[in-house]
Amino acid sequence: GLTPNETDEYALSYYKQDGVKGTPPYGGQDPSVRTRFWRWPFYDKESLYFLSRTAFGSGHYVRLRAYYDKFDNLLSSFDDNSYTTQNRRFAFNSTYDDHTWGGGTEFGFDLGPAHLLKVAASVKRDFHREQDDIGDPWEKFEDETISIGIEDTWTISDETNLIAGASWNRQESRRADLKLPDNTIVPFPTGDDAAMNYQLGLFHDLSKTIAVHATIGRKTRFPTISNRYSGRFGSSLPNPDLAAETSDNYEIGFERNLERIQYGGAVFLSRLEDAIESVTIDDSLCASPPCEQAQNIAKQENKGIELYLDATLTSKLDLHLDYTWLDRKNKTRPEVVPTDTPQHKAFAYLVYTPVPLLDLIASIVYEGSRVSESTGERPVDSFKVANLKGSREFGNGWIAELGVNNVFDEDYAYDEGYPEPGRNFFFNLQYRFRN
Repeated sequence: GLTPNETDEYALSYYKQDGVKGTPPYGGQDPSVRTRFWRWPFYDKESLYFLSRTAFGSGHYVRLRAYYDKFDNLLSSFDDNSYTTQNRRFAFNSTYDDHTWGGGTEFGFDLGPAHLLKVAASVKRDFHREQDDIGDPWEKFEDETISIGIEDTWTISDETNLIAGASWNRQESRRADLKLPDNTIVPFPTGDDAAMNYQLGLFHDLSKTIAVHATIGRKTRFPTISNRYSGRFGSSLPNPDLAAETSDNYEIGFERNLERIQYGGAVFLSRLEDAIESVTIDDSLCASPPCEQAQNIAKQENKGIELYLDATLTSKLDLHLDYTWLDRKNKTRPEVVPTDTPQHKAFAYLVYTPVPLLDLIASIVYEGSRVSESTGERPVDSFKVANLKGSREFGNGWIAELGVNNVFDEDYAYDEGYPEPGRNFFFNLQYRFRN
C-alpha cells in the first residue's frame, strides 16, 4: 500500500491458498440420501487485487478497482470409507478450472456543501471449466455482468441526509456447454437479462445521541452459472431458463450512542418476485438423489427484526449482543419451504482485558432449527456453540492467538446429516507491518 499524501491511496494485494479438503459422509436418517465418499486432493485459490483513490480538482476524486481471481480443485469420489478404490459407477475424479476478472471505476464530485454526486461503472467476466472425469471433454461456461450507477448524497441540514441512487445492470450468458452421455458437447440455451435498480435512504439525527433511518430499494439478483447449469454430480437438474430475482426492500431503524453503551435495531421487509429457491423434485430426474432444482418462486416475503447492544461494563470488560428474527414465506407456493435459514439467531461475546495488549474473549452463538429440503423434511435441530480465545499483542507487530472452538463439544449441524467439528483447538500467529 502507498499513501503519497492526505487524499490519495494505492493498494496492491496478492493472495494464494493451497488447500486440501474433506467432507464427512452422510450420517443422517433419510434413506433416500446417497452416502458419498468425497475428498478434494487440492483446493487452491489465487487472487490479485488493485485499489486506488486519487483526488483531483476541488473535492473531487476517482476510485479504480481491478482484480483477477483463479480457482482450481479436484474432487475425487471413492467406492467406500477406505478412500482407496474407484471402481464403482459413482466413482470419479472431477476437475474445476475457474477464473474471474473484472474492474470498475467511481467518480465523486463535490457539488458544494449540499451534494456529493457519485457515478460508477463496473464489468465482471466469469469463466468456468469442468471435467467430469479424467479423459472426459471439458465443458466451458462464460458469463459477463455490467453495471452502471449514479448516487447523490443531499445534505439537507446538519442533522439530515437524503441518499438517492439508481443503477442499470446486465448479465449475458456467453457460453454454456452440455456433455451428453456419448461425451459429445452441445450448447445449453443461453441468453441475457437486464434490470434497473434504485435506492432511497433518509438519515436523521434526532439528538446528539439518537439517529434514525428509513430506506427503500429495489435489488436484482441474477442467477449464477451454478444456479442455471450445474448438475451437482447427479443431484440437481439444470435450469437454463432460470430468471433473475428481484426484491423490493424496506427498512426503518435507529441507533443510540451513549458514553458507555450503544444500542440499536431495525425492522425490515423484502418482497421478492421470481425468488430463486432450491426445490426438491422427483428423485427419478437425477442420477444421485435426493434431487433438487433451482426454480423461480413467483412471490416470496421475508421480514425480520435486528437488534444489537455494545456496552463497556468496566474499564476492563466489554460486552456485545446481537439478535435476528427472520420469517421467510413463499406466498405463491407455500408448500415450498425455504431451506437453510433459522428463524432465530443470536450472538454474544465478552472481552476481558486484564492487562494492556492482552484480550480474553468468550463467545456463544445460538441458531434455531431449519430444514434441509424444500419439502420440510430433513430437519436440523437448534444449537448453541461456545468458544474461548486469548489474543496477545506484543507491541512490535506480532500477535498470537490461542483458543478452543466448541468448548462443550456440541453435536450440531447446518445441513442435516453433516455434523460440524466437535471441540477443537487452534493457534494463530500474525505480523502486522506498521509505518
